[in-house]
Amino acid sequence: MFKLKSKMALVAFGLVLILLPSGASAQPGFNLNVDAACFPEEGDTLETLLEVYYTIPRSQLRFIPTGGIYEAAMDISMRLENVNGDSVDQVSWRGTTTIADPKELDRKDYKFFDTVPAFIRPGEYFLIVSIKDVNSGMNGKIRKRISVPDYTQSGLKLSQIQFAYSLNPDTLDSPSVKDGVLVIPNASGLVIPEDNFIYFYAELHGLKYDPNNAGLFRVDVDALDASGNTILKFYSNTIAKPGKSAVISNGVNGNALPDGNYQLRILATDLETGDSVHSLKPLKIRHSIQYAANPLMKSLFKAHPEAEQIRNEDDAKLVRNEIEYIASVEDLKTFEKLSIDGDNNFMKDFWKKRDPNPSNDLNEFQVQHYARWDYANASFTSRTYQKGWATDKGRVFILYGPPAEREDSGVAMDTKPYEVWKYYNIPDQPGERIFVFVDEQGHGDYRLYHSNVKGERSIRNWEESLQANKVLR
Repeated sequence: MFKLKSKMALVAFGLVLILLPSGASAQPGFNLNVDAACFPEEGDTLETLLEVYYTIPRSQLRFIPTGGIYEAAMDISMRLENVNGDSVDQVSWRGTTTIADPKELDRKDYKFFDTVPAFIRPGEYFLIVSIKDVNSGMNGKIRKRISVPDYTQSGLKLSQIQFAYSLNPDTLDSPSVKDGVLVIPNASGLVIPEDNFIYFYAELHGLKYDPNNAGLFRVDVDALDASGNTILKFYSNTIAKPGKSAVISNGVNGNALPDGNYQLRILATDLETGDSVHSLKPLKIRHSIQYAANPLMKSLFKAHPEAEQIRNEDDAKLVRNEIEYIASVEDLKTFEKLSIDGDNNFMKDFWKKRDPNPSNDLNEFQVQHYARWDYANASFTSRTYQKGWATDKGRVFILYGPPAEREDSGVAMDTKPYEVWKYYNIPDQPGERIFVFVDEQGHGDYRLYHSNVKGERSIRNWEESLQANKVLR
């Protein structure tokens, strides 16, 4: 049966989602997206854990004043039918959400989301999700076919894949929190690489495990075309077994994939037994800069009016910061000596030289640069109130974009917390290039410790030097 633990949740997604066109829902009304994933259940059970995810933009809801705040209410129902149309399970409830100020609805990138679990016998089903805005009468309804696998067999088992907008540590008592990670569901299956990584979550069960000799398993993550051919190998990692089961969650960069429909494949191999299992998930890649030129530039200049016209010295200082990493030393010196009119002329020429396609009205490089700048400020601002763009993570992100792969050291007693960002497409530097960021004080402020990129700080035997008593301060 469906299990409601329902407090509905709101989340803000980073970067430039406000620049993107809305996806289509199954029926006129809400831009409703629905997805589902199935997971093996431990113990002697014939049922599979089914999780249903849905999202709708908060800006589509009608909020009315209630006791000094503004509240929206929705009537939500979920129904599961077998292939003959017979009802298997159904649940309905009313969800509410509040805002303090109607201006919050200007943020189109806020989503209303929830995760609803159910325990279901294996088979083929139809899932029907309906949502009605109590205040406006607007509604949305999606009906989609789902397959619930049989996980009762012994041996190695890999769950279905869940896509996510983000994976963040959390301790909430919520179906969206798994293994200490809040998984914000991306129910659309659509990934805009300029906005985010392709985040995913899956579970591996049935590993051969000996506490005295844990052994290893390998995870390969690839993108396949519609025919099942490998288009891009994201990474292959060998991991120590934490027990008989393991969580597989990460984020990979889809920028190397052109627009199109793909499948994300996770292949897991128990290196002690040689057994392998895989899971596939349909994936749609749409690069935002290919949607429309003028709306993107208008949105850019609305968010950053100084990028269109420098009006005063404060604007000039801001622009100087915005171009610090992509301008030469000579360019910066010239800019600092000019008048306001001179600065404007200089910047027009500066962006024109970097426009990869002058034949259209869109400067893709400028849009990408400001998207990265905004993401850096939203994501990497330090606890010492250093602006995100000025941090080491922010600088690397602005210069090189999101890494193809990101590894987190987790919590360990013998090393300082660190992250490794991996890139495979840095110009004129083939192969794997890495940036290692270390939280030397344990306060969440990560600084660049080592990189094998030319011109960056490099430390020989960096992994050994990360031992707690060897970290440079």
